[in-house]
Parts: sequence; structure tokens; C-alpha cells
Amino acid sequence: MLERPKAIKAHHLGKLAIAYIRQSSQEQVEENTGSTEAQRALAQLPLRWAWPESRVRILEDLGRSGSLPDSRPGFLEMLRLIDRGEVGIVLVTDVSRLGRNGPDLEKLLHIVTEHDVLVYVDGKVYDPSSEELMELFALRMQGLFASFEQANRTRRLRDGKRERIKQGFAVSPPPSGLIEVIRGKWDLDPDPLVQASYQRIFELYLRLQSAGRVACYHRQHELKFWRRRNGQVAGEQLTALAVIRILRNPAYAGAYVFNRTRSRRGADGRWRSRALPRTQWRIIHGHHPAYVTWEEWERIQEILNRHRPGHGRSLRNGAALLDGLLWCERCERLVKVTYQRKVAGTYRPAYICRRVRGDDIIRCMWEPAERIDSLVAANVLAALDTAELR
Repeated sequence: MLERPKAIKAHHLGKLAIAYIRQSSQEQVEENTGSTEAQRALAQLPLRWAWPESRVRILEDLGRSGSLPDSRPGFLEMLRLIDRGEVGIVLVTDVSRLGRNGPDLEKLLHIVTEHDVLVYVDGKVYDPSSEELMELFALRMQGLFASFEQANRTRRLRDGKRERIKQGFAVSPPPSGLIEVIRGKWDLDPDPLVQASYQRIFELYLRLQSAGRVACYHRQHELKFWRRRNGQVAGEQLTALAVIRILRNPAYAGAYVFNRTRSRRGADGRWRSRALPRTQWRIIHGHHPAYVTWEEWERIQEILNRHRPGHGRSLRNGAALLDGLLWCERCERLVKVTYQRKVAGTYRPAYICRRVRGDDIIRCMWEPAERIDSLVAANVLAALDTAELR
């Protein structure tokens, strides 16, 4: 039996020993199998220290980045077990396996300290809950270096991408309908059915000026929408949402566009993305062959923006009485107001709730505003009967 470290006490042996394994990407899992096996071998150490086999567990997050909070089921399961007081020791090859962002590491260090859990890292057993503060400090310093290393790696990767973009190379995969012929250079999909499908969508929309009508035209004429999935070309039914997504993508106009979104990490550690205005886009025109000219694509955007449903009281004097007050029972979301219902030459409001499912838009409800407003108003007035208020 391997000599047991002095930090391991009898009460630790009565709890679980968890060997935590993580690889950042699927490529690492497939190509760097030695690292995975070395991490799995950690489960042998507790057995040599007198842990019964029934209390030794392996939790894995293979192909999971350590820089993304709350995205690792194995890590979250380990936190739950620790919080229930069921864990005596956690074993990892190095601190970076536990995570590469401050919030995750601090969460773990706080909970192992509170529950008297040992941490085995790089050949040494640490006791964060001991009175020797250097134990906890050493783990925190290793975590800090892991976070710094990740930040530096991210910066180098970002700088490399910017340099390739300056040289006219794409640093992201092409959308469906386009293919990557060499690294960073795109071309139209070589299959004539695919090319015809995408070309038809732009031609029809410029004529019909409605995504729904384009989808309806395909159904009426029994036309398949052909595109490549996993290397295979297949025909499928076209939906209005798929039409809008294609029309909104400037890649089909031969442009490679970056800086369309910006990601920020919130106070809770989660990354959130927001769309940037077009004035901040970086555009490389003529990067690859196009299905539509840039001028036609700009015209399409004008039509799409003009047909976008309006919401809120500021539109057309806000005639909807319950704007911002109704909730959909099925979706548990705020019901919106649209002013696209034309009655006797004037636009009238309607309450609408819809959600995205795959490439389709599911409508939960659509009701003219006056129907619901009149019903609610009658009930409110009845409840405010002056005879009852005396």
C-alpha cells in the first residue's frame, strides 16, 4: 500500500474520492488519449490509500472547455456531492483541469473549504480547510496562473484571427450553400440543386417581398429546398424562418463580415452576446462568389426592416390597452403587440405570441386587441362599480 499522506484522516476515508477528468475539446479527446488515460489513472491513488473501491468515483467532462461557467455536467455533479457532505477528496492532474476562469475555481475552493474536502493536485494533497493558510493560498495561486494562461491563449488566438482576416481569409466556417475550398476561402456549393435553391430564394423574395410567401410558393409548387448537411445534399421543406435567416446573412452577397456581435461576461460569470449595429461591422466585400449582389442584398434588408412587426406604445399611438401587461400561459412570456392588421384603411393592433422552434416559427396566439381589451375593460369597470365602493 502506498504511504498515505498525513492530511488524509479517517473521516475522509468514509466519504467519496472523486477523480475529475476534463479535456477542453473533442479534438483533444480523440488525439491526446494519453492525457485522458493519465487523468483516469488518478482513481488508483485512493485505492492505495485505503479507500474502498465502492467509494472511488470518476467524473468526466470530455470535450468541455474549462473557461465556460456552468457548462460542465461532471463538474456541477461534483459540486453537488461536495455540498451534500459526501466527498472526502478530489483528485486532478493540475488545477487547470478544474477550470480556467475565476468564478468556477473560487466556487470550488469555497465549497471544499467549507466541507473539509482535500484536493490532490500534481502529486500533492492540499487541505484548504486547515489553519495553515498557505494551503489555500497555494491553490488560489495555481488557479490564478491557470486563468492568466487561458486569457493569454485567448488573446493570442484573437490576434491571430485578426491578422488572417486582414489578409482576406475567413476564420469561421461558411454557412450552408457555401463551401470552404481552401482554408479561409469560400465558394458556392458545387451541387447545382443547392445553387438553384438559394438563388431561387433571393429572386422570389425580391418579387414577392414576403418570407411567408416564398415558403408558400415552394409548398404550392412542390419545390424542395436543397442544402448540404454533414457532407450530403438533401431536400427538405422550406420555412419562413429559414428564408429570413438566409436573407439576413451577408455571406450570400459575397461578403465576409465579422464583428457582428460582442460578448461580455456578466457578474454571474456567464458570457452574453449582443448584436452590434451595422456601423460597427467589419466587411470584406468580394471575399467569395455571391448568390445576390450587395445592392440587391441591401434592398432586401430594407424590405425586411419595413415588414418587421412593431412592438410597444410608441408605434401608431399605441392603441393597444394592455400593451406590456399580458403574459402567455403556455410560453410564460410577455405577449407582444403587432400593428400589421389593416382594417378599413387603418392599422389596428393585435396581441401575438410566437416562438422559434428549429427553422420554424410557432404561433401560440394571435387576437385582435379590441376583443381582449373590451373584455378586460368590462370586467375592470364591473369591479369598480361605485355602488360597491361606497
